This record gives sequence, C-alpha cells and structure tokens, in this order.
Amino acid sequence: MKEKAEISDHLLINYLKQEATAEENEQIETWLKSDPENQLDLDKLRIVWEKSESLTDFEAIDLDKNWQSIQGKMSQEKKAQGIKWQVWKYAAAILLIAVVSIFLMKPEEVKMQQAVASAKPLEVVLADGSTVWLNKGATLDYPEEFTTSTREVSITGEAYFDIAHNPDKPFKVLADGTVTEVLGTTFTVTEGEGELLEVVLATGKVRFTKGDQRVTLEPGQMVVVNTKGEVTKRNNDNPNFMSWKTRSLIFDNAPMKEVISEISSLYGVVLEIEDKEFLDCPLTTTFQDESLDDVLETIALLFNIEIKQDGQLYQLIGNGCGQ
Repeated sequence: MKEKAEISDHLLINYLKQEATAEENEQIETWLKSDPENQLDLDKLRIVWEKSESLTDFEAIDLDKNWQSIQGKMSQEKKAQGIKWQVWKYAAAILLIAVVSIFLMKPEEVKMQQAVASAKPLEVVLADGSTVWLNKGATLDYPEEFTTSTREVSITGEAYFDIAHNPDKPFKVLADGTVTEVLGTTFTVTEGEGELLEVVLATGKVRFTKGDQRVTLEPGQMVVVNTKGEVTKRNNDNPNFMSWKTRSLIFDNAPMKEVISEISSLYGVVLEIEDKEFLDCPLTTTFQDESLDDVLETIALLFNIEIKQDGQLYQLIGNGCGQ
C-alpha cells in the first residue's frame, strides 16, 4: 500500500470490524482521502477479510486450512472479475500473518502497581513473598504478579529488599540505568540525583550491572556509582546504612561531624555546631528507637553543651569536646 506505513494493520482490521474509535475512524478517513489508491487498497483488504471466515477465532487459526479455503473461493471469482490471483494470494498471506502476530504473539499484559512512601517509610510485600521497605520519598514500581522468567521491579529513592529465594526466577532491581540481580538476599539500593547510586549488601550475593561495568558483591560490601557513571566496589564501613528502617544509630568512636550527619538524616532536621573543634569530638554510644529530644539530650549531657532549637534547626553550643 502506498501510504501503508501511516496506518497499522490492527487499526484497519478494527475499522473493517466497526470496532474502531471515533478518533481512529477519523484517522482512517483522512488517510483514505489523501490518496485514491488507499481506498482501493482498503477494498482489497475488505474482500480478503470477508473471505477469511475463521478470523473471528484468532486462537484457532489454521493457516493452511484458511489459505486453502480462501484459495478455493478466490479461484471461483478470478474468472468473473479478472483479478490477478497472485495479488490476492499475497494480500491474504499478509493479512493472516498480521492477525497471528497481533492476536497470538502479543505478550500477556502485565498489571503494574506503584507504591510511594510519601511521609514515612513504607513496607511492601510482593507477590513472591519478597518484602521491600521504602524510605520516605521513595517510589517502587512492581508487577501485580511475576509472570515472566525474571522478577523485575524499579525504584527511585532508597529501599531495603528482603528477597524470597527462587533460583529459577532471578530478582532484578532497576534503578537509574543500573540492574541489581539477586537470587535470595537482603540489601539496600539508594538512588540519588543524577547517576549517583549506592547498593549495600547485607546478606547473600548480588550482581550489579551498569552498561558494560559489572561487579559481584559479597556481604559487607557496597557498590557506588558516581556522577560520571563510574562504578566502584568497596567495603561498607557505615553501621547506620539502614537506620531509617531499624530506627537505631550505632557510633563507635565516631567523630561528631559523622554523628550529626546521621542524626540529621534519620530525623529530618538540621544540626548546626557553633564550635568547629566540636566536629572532631568522638562519640561511642547506641541509640535504639529513641526520640530526637532524647538523643540530643544525651549528647548535651556527654559533652556539656547547650542546644537551641529554631523550627527544624538545632544549634549545638559549647566549647570543644566539653573537657
């Protein structure tokens, strides 16, 4: 067809079956008016479609049987109408192939779900029994059922995964152009701005891929993707990488600049230190599911400092390490 590239076989079939929408009908009418040959092509297609009696049952299509049936009917008409048989044979074959492709080879539609942790962490249980915890602000897109050979989900933000073991159906997490593939394990994925991304493995084993860069992680290791897209594997030395989920903070001789960073991240506040020497003061303690006020009160007592609050801003005022 001269203008065939502009109209799909599926749309033309719907038009012939009178199942096209008003918008689709208008599109086809415009196509027909654009070239007289288009109307001729549609008329040819209509005849072939009407001759193919089994097209109403697409799943039961027998190509050989349909072809023989169409061939017999068209051979009777070609003498009366003077139609070239090879043209009809070609058109019928094209139609049958198109129908099979559209209705029999079309992949099963996957129903997708989306979970969003807007104000606080959110727990999501997937169809395979895997559990995903989303940190606030994170989004998870996942299928209602895992019907393909792999279990694939995608995230933005930060999430912790506890994956149900199934070696026959690998689990894949898609995030910012990367793929983290697991069989049965626990890990976190943190997507930042741009290409910045971190994957920290807690148990099991994962394979991380970005383009042609691929690394395998063992427990206690992490992979980092910088803003240039470069992938680096290293040991995870941060015991608080899951604090948003566990609600606990562990500090072992940690400098105060690291302490206030972890507290700020967990509680969503800003901590400001007046005395810059205080940034290097070490702290060894554990906070387990404690309120922000209790955490700051403990630090104030340990270092003999004063804490002033202004909305979400907390100022830590004192001299050095309180000695």
